[in-house]
Amino acid sequence: MSFIPLSKADVDILEKEKREIERRRREEADRKKRFFNDKERQMGVDADFIATQVVDKQKVKDAEKAEDVAYRKKVESFVDKLAVLDADRLKYQQTKAYEVGQIQKNSSVKDCDTYYLNDPDRIKNAVPPRTADDQDIPSCAVQKFDGEDLGIKDRVKSQQKELKKWCDEIVDEKQQAQSAEKKDVMDYVQQRDQALAQLEKVETNKAMAEKQHSIQCANANLVQRAEKVSREEQAVQNESDRAQKEVAQMLKSQFLNETWDSTLRCGPETGSKEKGRFIPYNFKGFSQEQKQAIINQQSEQIQQHAQSAKAAQDKENAYCQEQQQYGRQALLQLRNAQRLKLQRKSELADTHKTQIVETQDKSEEMNSVYANKVTPDFYKQFGTSTR
Repeated sequence: MSFIPLSKADVDILEKEKREIERRRREEADRKKRFFNDKERQMGVDADFIATQVVDKQKVKDAEKAEDVAYRKKVESFVDKLAVLDADRLKYQQTKAYEVGQIQKNSSVKDCDTYYLNDPDRIKNAVPPRTADDQDIPSCAVQKFDGEDLGIKDRVKSQQKELKKWCDEIVDEKQQAQSAEKKDVMDYVQQRDQALAQLEKVETNKAMAEKQHSIQCANANLVQRAEKVSREEQAVQNESDRAQKEVAQMLKSQFLNETWDSTLRCGPETGSKEKGRFIPYNFKGFSQEQKQAIINQQSEQIQQHAQSAKAAQDKENAYCQEQQQYGRQALLQLRNAQRLKLQRKSELADTHKTQIVETQDKSEEMNSVYANKVTPDFYKQFGTSTR
């Protein structure tokens, strides 16, 4: 039986990281084109672009999930194939044992070519003529006739020795066959254990690689986040300096010195539906409350992304533990089946040994009953003890 383990191909971490860096560079280039273009840039939160990012991330997650499902199906099909092969092997051995039992059941000792030599009814059926009906032993039994076989005992003993030798050879052949079969089973179990160990090693390497990749991504994200914070702080500082300059110019100018309400289409006191809308040609920038609201919303999005990544990692760890538990359960079922099989073989061997002993005892009893041996008491009636 051939054993071919299935495993997932290892992914080159450097190649994967290179693709990730190229993807981020393309996204950063697209973002710069959009961000530094005054005609396409939108003030505030770009909801469309964020929605596009969410859709792209969801597609990546779905692709990874589909890949994991396909790999899980491969592993399950591998376990099913092992179970089918083991069932076929067990069925073949059961069929073979049944055929042997049928041969033993339908065969008889009388079908043997040498049965007439050991027939217990041979003497009973070939009794010489008697001189009287009440005579138990014929008169011709006290003398030797031509053709009388006096070496039957020696021949029977030699035949019994040959029969014993044949039985010993048959027992040796059965023991050798059992040893060979046990060796095949042990080799199969060893190969299967090696394959399962290799599969577990591959899974461990995969988990470690993913963990290292997650750590690297997290470190890179922290570095990028620190750079982003520094850039934002610098931008805020630059904006603050520019705003101070503009305020100083506005204070000096009579034409530009206007109130905040002048930037709105309708004042906050009015009950119009257009409350809070800016006048495009009179826009002076966002207020401090509006900027703080945008920053708070961005912080909430960052926290949600971190929680989603943590939940995905927990789900992956639970899946790995589930796969390991399935492998252990399959191994335990296979070992229980092998143990039950060996126990049944031992019981069958004990039954065969018992049948052999019963047959030998029965043969000895029949020989002792129908051999019609001449005892010393018979010769005492003639006044002699020998022929």
